Amino acid sequence: MFDDDATKTSGQLAPNWLDDVMPGDVVLFADYPRYGNSNELPEPSPHLVFSRHMVEDNTFVVLTAGAEIGSREQRSIEIHVARTQTIKAAGLTSPISFNLNHRVIVCGAHEGYCLQPTGSAVIGKLIGEQLTRLQAYRTQGRIQTNLQSCQWAAQHLFPRDPSDLAARRKWIIPIPYAVSEMAQSSTEI
Repeated sequence: MFDDDATKTSGQLAPNWLDDVMPGDVVLFADYPRYGNSNELPEPSPHLVFSRHMVEDNTFVVLTAGAEIGSREQRSIEIHVARTQTIKAAGLTSPISFNLNHRVIVCGAHEGYCLQPTGSAVIGKLIGEQLTRLQAYRTQGRIQTNLQSCQWAAQHLFPRDPSDLAARRKWIIPIPYAVSEMAQSSTEI
């Protein structure tokens, strides 16, 4: 699915690589199991950067996970990376689909990011039609929803004590889907 040159970070994250992260970048991220008490990170998988926000001197990144392409038909909420040139540009080895409605917030210091030998978790970037689809989907309303969700998470969910980094580095928060976002036409892209 991706070139396997990455290593799990487990606390070795260089904080400044996030300064260059842009929407459309593909990063390797190991997501904790949603259920169960495992503290062990699974294997990393490709995640698409939807947006990055600064809230109270903390960086939050909104990601959407990649999955194998299940259908040849591309829905308006999906970005299929399936052509050889786009697969290579995204740092992948096989076709993948990103469902833009399934977004999560993670803090910049999250231990799930998997660094490349370059010191960054970025493995590639969307190009061409796929990048255009992402930019069309990134309406001001969705970006504002992401920012408000990050602000809410910073205020209510993330540990207030900066010394409690262990807890902060494991949080993964789903983006609340606004009614106005769900009501938008599926022909917008």
